[in-house]
Amino acid sequence: MQQSATGKEDSHRILVVEADAILRTAIVAAIGVAGFRAIEAETGDGALRCLDRHGDIALVFTAINIPGNVDGVALAVQIHRHWPDIAIVITSGIVSLRQSSLPRRCRFLKKPYRPDDAIVCFRLLLELEEIPDFGLQSRHADVIGLETN
Repeated sequence: MQQSATGKEDSHRILVVEADAILRTAIVAAIGVAGFRAIEAETGDGALRCLDRHGDIALVFTAINIPGNVDGVALAVQIHRHWPDIAIVITSGIVSLRQSSLPRRCRFLKKPYRPDDAIVCFRLLLELEEIPDFGLQSRHADVIGLETN
C-alpha cells in the first residue's frame, strides 16, 4: 500500500485506458501523487487482459476512442457486466455522454480535463458507495456530473 499526500494509506488500484501516451502518462503521474496505484493499457483489449490478471482494480478510467476491437463504451459495458463493483470514469473530447444514461458508479469526464478534477472524481467514486444527488456545492459537482441547485 502507498501513502497518499494526506498520509492515509490507499490501496485503490486504477486502470488507465488511453491511447495518447502523453495524456496517459500525465494522469498516471497524478494518480500516483494522489496516493493511488495505477496500471496502464493502450487498448480496450489490453484493459480486459489487465482486469483478468489483476483482481484488485477498483476503478477504470477510459477514453472512448481507443484502438482495438473494444472501444471505451464497449469496455465500460463489459466491466459493468462482469465486474460490477468496479467504478468507471469515461472521457472524451468528441463525444458527450449524459450522466442519466450511465449506470451507478459510472461518470463521464469531458476532455480536456484537469488532472485534479479527475482525481476528485476518482475519490468520490471510490470513497462513496453511492454518490448523493445533493451536498456538493463546488465546481467539482460539474466534474462528476452532479447538478447542484
